[in-house]
Amino acid sequence: YFFQDIASIHSIALSPDQKTMVTTLALDNEAELALWDMQSHRLIRKFRVPQATQAMLVPQTELLVAGLSTGHLLLLDAVSGEELKRIRPHENAIIDMVMSPDGNWLATADAETVRLWDMRTGDATLALPVKAHKIRFAEGSDALYAGTRRGGLSRIDLDGAVTQLGPEGPPIEFGDGPQP
Repeated sequence: YFFQDIASIHSIALSPDQKTMVTTLALDNEAELALWDMQSHRLIRKFRVPQATQAMLVPQTELLVAGLSTGHLLLLDAVSGEELKRIRPHENAIIDMVMSPDGNWLATADAETVRLWDMRTGDATLALPVKAHKIRFAEGSDALYAGTRRGGLSRIDLDGAVTQLGPEGPPIEFGDGPQP
């Protein structure tokens, strides 16, 4: 199983009942999703999903949702790996996604935009120009927190109201100069 020795884990997600874990391993455009049994710690199955960056199980179903580096969002059968639906809600790579604690909402982020999906209908409800590298739902599923790699923090209410909680920090300097 050579791929896991050289690829990096892009995401880890647990099912709401904590019985199954989904991991996304990626190296360049090659990626695979793996489902793990959390009781036995054994691999259940894995699927090759090129360009996958994020993945999670949809609560109360046998479905997986996966975000890609192309901005696409896929709905997959978690048993067969068959692609059931593909849409492109983002212009850039989906770098984070999270399910609300109540299972009713899915949020996705591509560093420039946060999108919110109603999991009961499958409809996109919000598309906000909020910079976000990490997103998490509030415990009551009534708001979403969005953080940037420069320390900015926002609260997004499900009606679309955005409150800036923390300002962006100074540009980050790496060996090749300032980063946005």
